[in-house]
Amino acid sequence: MSTVLPSAVRTELSSGAPLGHGMPTVDPVEVAKAVVGASLSGAREVSVPRWLGPGWSLVDGLVPEWLESRARRLIGDNRALTSLDADARRAYTDRIARHAGSADVASRGGNR
Repeated sequence: MSTVLPSAVRTELSSGAPLGHGMPTVDPVEVAKAVVGASLSGAREVSVPRWLGPGWSLVDGLVPEWLESRARRLIGDNRALTSLDADARRAYTDRIARHAGSADVASRGGNR
């Protein structure tokens, strides 16, 4: 079993999220290549981008927690979760709402 740990992925799911600016971002093809690579190599954990896992391990080992926390706050590491642009996400959220509505109808036995 392998675990692929991507950073923020440039897909419709991340639409409206302020990516970049210190937050690593990747394209879906990079994640797909990591999945294939992990399945062929049997690696237990694969970070995407590759430097992310070893990079954070190094930070965790060498940088005091208070300094890491301060640096994370300065770059706004939680902004992808807290600063979403609702208008930029509208197509995604509308599609999910339609899908959830049709799944709800199907779970009740369809249109009777």
